[in-house]
Amino acid sequence: MMKDGFGDVGMMIAFCIGRFIEKTWIRFEPVLTKRTAVAALVGTVLLFFMIESMGTPLKDLLGLHWGTFADNVITILFITAVWPIVMKHTQRKEQTTC
Repeated sequence: MMKDGFGDVGMMIAFCIGRFIEKTWIRFEPVLTKRTAVAALVGTVLLFFMIESMGTPLKDLLGLHWGTFADNVITILFITAVWPIVMKHTQRKEQTTC
């Protein structure tokens, strides 16, 4: 139960930080094109591998509770802040090439 609590707190903190970053500086607005669809697919695959492979090393390094916390913080920040930056950059690059 304590492990779940650390994970949930990590998710909540990361979501609040990521949402603030995204709404303040990134301001991502989705536009569906071939390039953004490929970038979304790459992001989904990358996220899958992050979820599958990142938890165990962090838990070994930081311990069960803090490892779960760090795993969830990194994953949620990737979803809410890091990948929208990549997607926005992909959209901008496509607008300049058209």
